Amino acid sequence: LTPDPPSSQSVEESVLRLHAIGALARETDEFTPLGRKLAQFSFVHPCIGKLLITGTLLAVRDDVLTIAAALCVKPILVVPDGEEERTQATAIHRKLSSETFSDHHSVLIASSNWNKARQDLGEVGGTEYASAHFLSDTNLRALHCMRPTLVEALASTRVVALPAATAARRKELQSDSRRMGHLLRAAITSSLMPTVLRGTLRSGGHTGYCTDDNCRILLHPSSVNAKSAYSDLPSPWLVFSSLMHHE
Repeated sequence: LTPDPPSSQSVEESVLRLHAIGALARETDEFTPLGRKLAQFSFVHPCIGKLLITGTLLAVRDDVLTIAAALCVKPILVVPDGEEERTQATAIHRKLSSETFSDHHSVLIASSNWNKARQDLGEVGGTEYASAHFLSDTNLRALHCMRPTLVEALASTRVVALPAATAARRKELQSDSRRMGHLLRAAITSSLMPTVLRGTLRSGGHTGYCTDDNCRILLHPSSVNAKSAYSDLPSPWLVFSSLMHHE
């Protein structure tokens, strides 16, 4: 069977997105230097390719490799069915995020701890860690398998860290290697832009989210921010990777 070609609207939206992330020149629709690098990541979304390149430039290559791999597989954070277990899972996932209110950071730390458990106790150690922290062992394994593929593709771009970023990253690690540093935040934010949500204060202190065109958005239940109070958030702005339409 021959697949149906994309609609003209889908093509137009894709071109606009490539303009927005700097992969295509707005005047000519030709590849920019970044776009030529992103073409080497044809098997992933352009924003994931940009995350890998930006993260390497900013000397957070290992971290963005894990986050990018997580964005390529099914969700790592598990949402239990029961209300009590769901509340417990949210608390554990938020603790993994080191109170950064970042799902990306939760996955980064979860993957690191899961790998260490496997190294110390074998595969059963990883499985037990995943179960105790409401994580998908299967999807963590898929992340682990995806990472070398991204490493190989990234190596082919010959992108290296900027010297100033390397020095800044060294200082961040000396300060606290478990915290989400400014360089990693910058890599994630600049790569996922312009997909941004704005948080607003709702009745009862709850947080509501909307896009730049005022379309109301509900966060996925697995997000560490799904039930965050507005006063707890360090910033009212969130970047995201995808939206699901629900009728």
